[in-house]
Amino acid sequence: MSQENVELVKALQPSGIDLVEVFAEEFETQTADDPDAELFHRDLEVQFIARGERLEGTVYRGLEGLAQGWREWLAAWTSYRLDVDEFVDAGDKVVVFVRVAARTARDDVLMHHTPGAIWTIRAGKVASIRFYFDRSEALEAAGLSE
Repeated sequence: MSQENVELVKALQPSGIDLVEVFAEEFETQTADDPDAELFHRDLEVQFIARGERLEGTVYRGLEGLAQGWREWLAAWTSYRLDVDEFVDAGDKVVVFVRVAARTARDDVLMHHTPGAIWTIRAGKVASIRFYFDRSEALEAAGLSE
């Protein structure tokens, strides 16, 4: 079942795109009627985590919450290009490592970072996604080590 979880996340995880453009265009009119919506639990839980703390203490819910969380995060950027490096099978979890090249909205500074995310799968659907600013923090949260 865990390889199926990896394949599910691979199908849903964007790569090679600028998320600022994606969320400005595609998600403007996106609804729960999206064909991929059936691959997410209705009570999907989304968190953005840095240094062990949820950003602004927020837990987002559902696909609408996923879009809202990303829009809030992306407000500080004029571009946020994301490329997948690796998918790590962790049973009912899939850890995803990405590379990001992003430009700040304030000073147009190009920044690079290598975050990670944990996608939790329950009954063949995505139940939660936790985005970590630091890869080692994502590994630790998934019960894995480097």
